Amino acid sequence: MAFFRKKSPSLPRRELLRSKPIRNSRLKWEENTDGEVVLAIPRRRTWWLNLVSRVFYVPSKRTVVLDEIGSWLWSLCDGQNTVDHVITTVRERYKLERKEAEVSTLTYLKQLMEKGLIGLAVSHVIKNKEKRI
Repeated sequence: MAFFRKKSPSLPRRELLRSKPIRNSRLKWEENTDGEVVLAIPRRRTWWLNLVSRVFYVPSKRTVVLDEIGSWLWSLCDGQNTVDHVITTVRERYKLERKEAEVSTLTYLKQLMEKGLIGLAVSHVIKNKEKRI
């Protein structure tokens, strides 16, 4: 039911740009011979999946192959680089305007977050001290 779905809290733009994208530690991933990242995403075991798996073969994980640009962005989501740094790097590498790089990068990062592949490590500044959540 979409009416009762809990909204995720939105970050102010400044905090979003200072946050650091970090990969989901439960995912297994590797780089293939073409330099593309292959993600192994475990399936959630639900009652209906257990029911279907009695009749059909249902693999315990699904694989997703990221293209060249996606694999390169995946390598930047290491928890060390800020979102602003990733946008700047995309801008310099592909010779884009700031707005173009920002929109495309944030859209891609949002898709990865919605699928649970990455998260954002947000730091709050409290009385001249940085607190990591």
